[in-house]
Order: sequence, then structure tokens, then C-alpha cells
Amino acid sequence: AIVSDSGLTDFVRQAAMFKKVKPGDANVDGKVTVSDVVYLVNYLFKGGPEPWLMYSDANGDSKVTVSDVVYLVNYLFKGGPPAKFVVGDKPF
Repeated sequence: AIVSDSGLTDFVRQAAMFKKVKPGDANVDGKVTVSDVVYLVNYLFKGGPEPWLMYSDANGDSKVTVSDVVYLVNYLFKGGPPAKFVVGDKPF
């Protein structure tokens, strides 16, 4: 298959973003902070933009729910475990 310059540019941009983004980084800014908690609360309760599941599923249950908000708050303010990327049932 032939990839156009714009397609290649998009691929490179997405690959760079994936490398920068961390599990729990709901707003995809490269950091896990209280801003990610606010982003998820906005999505869940205020009709805000849908986050990427891969980055927002902090507790690894393959859903974005209030449990992910609680998980991130626990991590940020109570010394809980960091979020992990989960594919199927395997964290990585």
C-alpha cells in the first residue's frame, strides 16, 4: 500500500503522542495531574469530550467510570498505585 505524505505525517504525529502520553493521562497532555481528574469528571457528569479509553481507564477495567476518577485521586493525593495500560486483561 502507498501512504501519502499527509498519512505518514499523521502516523508520525500519533506515534509521537503515544510515546508521550501516560496511563491515566485523560486529557493527553503528557502528565498525570488533577487536570485529568477534572477532564474525566467533565466527561462523566457534564457531557464533556469523550476521553481515549487507553489513557483514561486508570483502574484497568476496560471502562471509563467514576472508579477511574477515584483511582486517579488515590494516586495523586493518597500515594496509591499509578495507572497502567491494560490490553485485554494484561497490564503493560
